[in-house]
Amino acid sequence: MHTLRPLYLLVISCLLLGSAPQTLASKRDLNTARTYLKHGIACRKKGEYDRAIEYYKKALAIREKILGTQHSSTADIYNHLGTAYASQGEYDLAIQYYQKTLAICGKVLGTQHSSTAGAHSLLGITYAKKGEYDLAVQHYQQALAIQEKFFGTKHPDTARTYNNLGIACSQQRKHDLASYYYKKALDVYEEVFGTQHPDTASIYNNLGNANNIQGQYDHAIRYHEQALAVREKALGTQHPATASSYNNLGYTYASQGEYDRAIQCYKKALDVYKTFFGTQHPDTATSYNNLGLTYYQQRRYDLAIEDFEKALAVRKKVFGDNHPNTEEVKQNLAEAKKASRPWRKHWRRWFTNFNTSAHQDLSSYEPL
Repeated sequence: MHTLRPLYLLVISCLLLGSAPQTLASKRDLNTARTYLKHGIACRKKGEYDRAIEYYKKALAIREKILGTQHSSTADIYNHLGTAYASQGEYDLAIQYYQKTLAICGKVLGTQHSSTAGAHSLLGITYAKKGEYDLAVQHYQQALAIQEKFFGTKHPDTARTYNNLGIACSQQRKHDLASYYYKKALDVYEEVFGTQHPDTASIYNNLGNANNIQGQYDHAIRYHEQALAVREKALGTQHPATASSYNNLGYTYASQGEYDRAIQCYKKALDVYKTFFGTQHPDTATSYNNLGLTYYQQRRYDLAIEDFEKALAVRKKVFGDNHPNTEEVKQNLAEAKKASRPWRKHWRRWFTNFNTSAHQDLSSYEPL
C-alpha cells in the first residue's frame, strides 16, 4: 500500500510557505524539533510507533509554541502523528490529527490545492479502515474533484483516488460502481506505468475481487492471473503480495467448486506467509483457515480439523480467545467435528454450505 504518497507532496508544499524564525533561540529550538522529527520518522519506518509518537509530540510542542497551531510546519507534525496512530490502528486519533492538517491546508494553501486533496485522501483511507465507508467516499470524492481539476484525469494521484473509491464502493456492495472506478484507475496506470508495474497489479487484484463477488469467475481468474504474473516477476514468488494473489486465485477457484486447484493456491500462499512472517502471524492463520474450509467442502473432515486447529491456535495467541476472528475459526472447527461423526452423516449436505464467504477477507482489496 502507498497511503503516504500524498503526505510528501503536502509536506513539501506546506514547508515552502513556512516563515523563517526571527531569533537565534527560536532557530535553535526549531532545529531541535527537526531532529526530533527525523528520529520519529526513523522509528516509524522500523515499526516502533510508540517511540515515533514520543518524538513527534516533542517536535510538536516546540512548533506549536514558536509557530502556533495554524502554521504549515505544525501541520506537518499533525500529519506524521496521524500516520503513526493509523499504523497502530488508533483510527480516531489519526482522524483528529488529519482533520487538523486538512483545516490548515485549506486555510494556508486553499481548498482547491493538491495538498488539500492529499489530506482528504488520508482521511478517506482512515475512515475506510474504520468501516465508515460513507465518510470515506465523501473525502475521496472531495479529493477527486480537486485532483481532476488540478492534475487532470490521467494523473497517477487521480488514478489512486479512483482505485480507493472503488474499494469503498466494494465495501458498500456497489460492485458495478466499484468496477467502474477500478477500470478508470487501470486505464491510467497501464498508460503511465505499464502493465508490469506492481501498482497496476494491485488494480488487477481489485478488479478480480469485484468480478468474483459478482459471479464473473472467468474474468476474476484472468485479472488475478495477471496480478500474479506481474508480482512473481517484479517482486518474486516469496513476497506477501504474491501470496495475496495465490490466496485470491484460490478463493475464486473455490467459489467455482474447483477445490483441488484452490488447495494448490492456498498451499502456495501458506508457504510464503510461513517463510516471510512465521507460523504465528494472522495471515498464516488465514491460510490455514482457508485450507480448512476447502477441505471441508470436499468432506475431507480430518484434514479440515487439522488446519482449523492450527488457525485457532494462532488466532488465540494473536487476537485473544474472544476476538471475532478467533470465534470464526472456533465455529468452523466445531462444525467440522460435528460433520466428521458417522451419526451426523444425514446433516452433511447442509453443513457443506457453511461459512463459505470466509475464504476471502475484504481487506484483500488493495488501496494505493
